[in-house]
Amino acid sequence: MMDGAAVATPGRLRNHRALVLEDNEFQRETIAATLLSLGVGHVSQASNGRDALDLIEDDARGYDLVLCDLHMADSTKMDGIEFLRAARKHRIGSLILMSGIEEDLFASAEMLASGHGAPLIGRLHKPIDPRQLCAILQCACAAAPRTDAGARPSIQSAWSRTDLRMALKREQFIPFFQPKVDLTTGQVIGAEVLARWQHPDLGILPPSEFIPLMEKHHLIDGLTDQLMQCAGAAVSAWSRAGLDVSLALNASPTTLQDVSIPNRWRSIAAEHHVDPGKLMIEVTETAVANDFHSLLETLTRLRMHGFGVSLDDFGTGYSSLRQLSELPLTEVKIDRAFVMRAPTSSRAVLIIDTIIQLSKKLGLTTVAEGIETSEMADFLRTAGCDIGQGLHYAAPMTADAFCNWGAQRDRAPRGATVLP
Repeated sequence: MMDGAAVATPGRLRNHRALVLEDNEFQRETIAATLLSLGVGHVSQASNGRDALDLIEDDARGYDLVLCDLHMADSTKMDGIEFLRAARKHRIGSLILMSGIEEDLFASAEMLASGHGAPLIGRLHKPIDPRQLCAILQCACAAAPRTDAGARPSIQSAWSRTDLRMALKREQFIPFFQPKVDLTTGQVIGAEVLARWQHPDLGILPPSEFIPLMEKHHLIDGLTDQLMQCAGAAVSAWSRAGLDVSLALNASPTTLQDVSIPNRWRSIAAEHHVDPGKLMIEVTETAVANDFHSLLETLTRLRMHGFGVSLDDFGTGYSSLRQLSELPLTEVKIDRAFVMRAPTSSRAVLIIDTIIQLSKKLGLTTVAEGIETSEMADFLRTAGCDIGQGLHYAAPMTADAFCNWGAQRDRAPRGATVLP
């Protein structure tokens, strides 16, 4: 796997800047050398949190990737968890956590890191295996297309409301599709719609570059409607090509508080001659709605009109069971954090098993996201999960690529790898 990663990632990493925070000199040098061998353009090193903060504060460009050791041997210096709290005001890009601490502490540290706002793309257990680092970077590159870092404004200063409105008007926001596969049969049954910005100068931008700003400028409803139009058109086109699949579209709870949504989305489905049953609306559990009754009304009406309703990132919020009991759901998505931890965490295994069994008793379909290996897929299938999604099957792709990929997979023997 190391050779594959080394071949797959250099072109995408040449403009990346990485910071390695690790108090063990040998480990730190090994990680830095591995990053450079993968084509990372610049690698800085720090042996403690205070030195790492100094590097970040003195570097105007910031870091695209930080590899952070959690536990430092010198108790007088800032450890990794303290560093993450102090660094949250700075641009530190994606995050990989490293440690040899117990699994329950590691899981708690992951929650703290997520709470500080840095996107967590992986974890490394000590002693560090360079092959695991290669695999994490390979998956991250496949999941998040990236253009030259120096040519793009950061999210802090980024696009104005006028920029985003113009992009909507010119239909520059396009859907990418990540396949969803029946874990029992291996059949492609659908895809999740993921927004991308097809910027005329910067290329394909991931949602982290624009979704927060769309929400801030109250443009998220327009983006969701535009993606719904694209989803309806894609399902209709694929059906004519002989590919019968459904699509899942994530919608902000703020959007779903608009009680006119069901009528609008019914009209879009009818315009494309698509059965609403082919469209699944995902609502994120961790987002708290200000107007729960309007949200409940919208979801109930969507269900009545045939749309599916999925509870995304299940298990990560503080009121999981309440939402499970009150919302008119048809599906539950197991958060990728549990799936990623399953190979090393007995707690994650128990949580996944509990979610699956509870969902079955409630008559809900279960979807596991973040499946990256055949071992993960086998475990979830044995546990009784219905549907799988993740880089083990395919990265997000364009509508045409998905249609071709789905057709090839249907013709291929079960278990064969099909590249997009």
